Formats: sequence, structure tokens, C-alpha cells
Amino acid sequence: MSERENARGFTLIELIVYVALLGVVLVIVSALLLNSLRTQSTVLSASEATNNGQLVLTSVDTAVRNGSGVEVSDTGKLLIARTVSGGTWVCRAWYYSSTDGGTVYTTTKTSRAAINTATATSTWTLLASRAGSGLPAIFGPVTATAPSGEAVTVSLNLDIKGQAPVTLTTTTAPRLFSTDRGTCF
Repeated sequence: MSERENARGFTLIELIVYVALLGVVLVIVSALLLNSLRTQSTVLSASEATNNGQLVLTSVDTAVRNGSGVEVSDTGKLLIARTVSGGTWVCRAWYYSSTDGGTVYTTTKTSRAAINTATATSTWTLLASRAGSGLPAIFGPVTATAPSGEAVTVSLNLDIKGQAPVTLTTTTAPRLFSTDRGTCF
């Protein structure tokens, strides 16, 4: 046997072909990985936005249904419901600020006079962000309904990164309509 036949290994051309094939495989795998990451980001954004929207709608629905009255003011940016908390009548309020894609704040006070929307963004509890994309107001006017006497509509445009906004709307009414408006209205 000659020395050349005993030499084992790859030729330069074989190595170049292997490296080229490896490069093609890596490009395909990295493209799949990047696409998966983009999809994950979109799904997480949609999930976060719908969770925020559901949180706002559930909060409003629960308080209004257990309340005795509801009022919308500040051109649809402020919703106040007289509701029961711990066996006591309180004024529960939600304030919508159109900044930062729409944020919703909430607070509970003993009277309407204690509800100060000027400090809503600094002293109220942040309930949801990115909940009103492109909307000047989210609380519709109070409408007369039977048998409870009044209802309110809440509409949210949920801002989903890279997608069209999703709209959630609900109409809710107090179960215990009362002419006693307490200190909330």
C-alpha cells in the first residue's frame, strides 16, 4: 500500500461542501427560531391585552351589578358606581386616561367629593394599561333600562403589538336600583 492510500481524512473540497451545507441548515434553523420568537411576542401581547380588558370589564361589571346606581361624567372618562363593600355603601370609581395607549385607574371612596380625577394617575390604583387605543373615552352614557332603571356600556380597544386593536364591549346594570343615591352622586 502506498502512503497516499493509507492517509485518511477529508479533502479540501469535501470540507468546503460540508461547511456550505452546515451554513444552509443553520440559516434555516435560525429563521425558524426568529419566526417563533416573533409569534411568541404577538401571542403574549394579545394575551396581556385581553387579560387587561377582562380585568377592567369584570371590575366594572361586578361593582355596577352589586350597586344601586351608576353615573358617567367627564365626557366618558369617569365612571362612578354606588356599591357595597364589606357591608358598607361606597363610591367606586374608574378613570380612563387616553395617555400611554389608554390606562384605566380605580379607587374606592366614601363620598363623591373624595373622588379627585386630577390625582387619578398618581394616587389611584392602576387597573389596566393599553386598554383604549385611539379612544377619547371608554365609558358610554348611562341609559335607561328596565327593570333596573339604568345601565352603562364600557368599550375597550385593546392595543395588541403589531396587530389591529381588538374591541371588547359590555353593558351592565345594577341589580338593586335605588332612588337613594347616597353620597356618590
